[in-house]
Amino acid sequence: PSVNLKNFSSWDVNTSYDSAYLVYTHNSALYFVSDSILHEYKGGSFSAVDNSKRDYRDITSSFGNLVIARGEGILVIDENGSFIEKSEPSMASALIDDEGSLWFGSFYTGMIKKTPENVVSYLLLPGPYGLNSYDMDGVGNQMWVTSGGHTTAYAPSYISFGYYVYQDGRWVNRDESNPIVGSMIDFTNIHISDNEIWLGSFGAGLALIRNGVPEEYFDKNNSTIKESVPGREIVFGMAKDNDGNLWASNYDTDKALLVRRSNGAWEDFNVGLKNLGEMVVDDQNQVWALVPRNSSTGILVVKELENGQLQRRLLNTTSNQGGLPNNNVKAIVKDKDGEIWVGTETGIAVFYNPNLVFDGGPNADAQQIIIDDGNDVGYLLGNEVVNDIKVDGGNRKWVATNNGAWLVKEDGSAIIRHFTTANSPLPSNVINTIGIVPKTGEVFFGTIEGMASYRGDATEASDKHSNTLVFPNPVEPGYEGPITISGLPEDATVKIADVAGRVVYELIATGGTAVWNGLDFSGQKPQSGIYLIYSANKDDEDSLVSKLLIVR
Repeated sequence: PSVNLKNFSSWDVNTSYDSAYLVYTHNSALYFVSDSILHEYKGGSFSAVDNSKRDYRDITSSFGNLVIARGEGILVIDENGSFIEKSEPSMASALIDDEGSLWFGSFYTGMIKKTPENVVSYLLLPGPYGLNSYDMDGVGNQMWVTSGGHTTAYAPSYISFGYYVYQDGRWVNRDESNPIVGSMIDFTNIHISDNEIWLGSFGAGLALIRNGVPEEYFDKNNSTIKESVPGREIVFGMAKDNDGNLWASNYDTDKALLVRRSNGAWEDFNVGLKNLGEMVVDDQNQVWALVPRNSSTGILVVKELENGQLQRRLLNTTSNQGGLPNNNVKAIVKDKDGEIWVGTETGIAVFYNPNLVFDGGPNADAQQIIIDDGNDVGYLLGNEVVNDIKVDGGNRKWVATNNGAWLVKEDGSAIIRHFTTANSPLPSNVINTIGIVPKTGEVFFGTIEGMASYRGDATEASDKHSNTLVFPNPVEPGYEGPITISGLPEDATVKIADVAGRVVYELIATGGTAVWNGLDFSGQKPQSGIYLIYSANKDDEDSLVSKLLIVR
């Protein structure tokens, strides 16, 4: 007789298992996972298929086979009930096709196909190799991202995904067969100068990529880089000075400050500190290096004298000795005005006079910026942990925090935007790093859960027009968005006028890009017609007229 499944009395409840998941039927048997153990119900009785606790991810049936994906490999139960183990780690899901080929989705290497003859092929989706991003930096129309890092205790993370490069909508991952960078792990900081990409690492030395091609590798054997601990050569921050010398930090060594001269010669210096991190060079050719894991010092500043010796100054929270808001300085950047912006565990501070840093006194101290957000008066992001700061083409600051990403005005006097998971596609509010593509203004955010990007409205610029573009053009009926003029001289004056010469709107470019909201001075939409866009650099020495068609 048929059973009425809607009648609760037709069901038996087994209380031997507190919870069950990945429940699947196969060949008149029921399979499920409880307490990380795979169980089988067959012929009226329960039994454990495997008494060992495992990381089960997925169960599916295909062509008579039950395919079970686990963290350490795959278990196949064929149509005869035989168990076949396949060692394929880090699987998310798997199945077997009609030709007997095993298909499985990897958490790290995309879709993989393995034939019965053990021929392996990969189907990689367009994207970075992994979720992690430690540092980002842009050059031209590219974004470079490193995937490595370290633990909070400054132990290696052993992340082997290398680095990723984004260009023209495509991601390219590191070539693992490359003899220079293929086997390096835990890539950390990036420094880009002209056609050179320098990549530091937490334990594998330093790599140089020139014109997109890995060219040189530096370690204890061909440079002054030393082992921090046996077998581990840690290179963190890097920055080039005005003479073409590359300065770098060799973490946890007695001579932690390195320099590679423009002629290729290496030197090292004992600066009295073993732990140096990220660094920048100011307009006076002074090197500013963060001092991680030091409760009494936040920043080291050094200046090379004519006799080859180094002048040194330590900056901390004490007045007239740096005036930092916190000694745990996590980010440092030089802006377009030559000011040094630093991010700490308790907000942002600015060294407005880096040229006075060795003179001391209050004018050489860092200053916190006081803002009024309409609800309260306080220090700029004073309650935020600042992980990174990047400067866009308009000299505005993008700030990565544990509470999302912030865009602040060039002088820090106001917050322009604040992105979180609640109002944007950010995968996490914990932003590790930020990068900006100079030519397009696209802003990338690296989080603990992956990356996201935002089409920014500021691009890098020169003092002349270059490939100036107005888009959309034409503006078609129903379009309500902004109108962008790119390829402008830096901070150009832009005037939009009708064919009769009447100016309907005027604005200043942010870097090399101007964004018009499409409204005239009175807040109305201009009528249909051809409009002339006049743009000129600051000195009116370079000007251009572009045309825009508006159709209502």
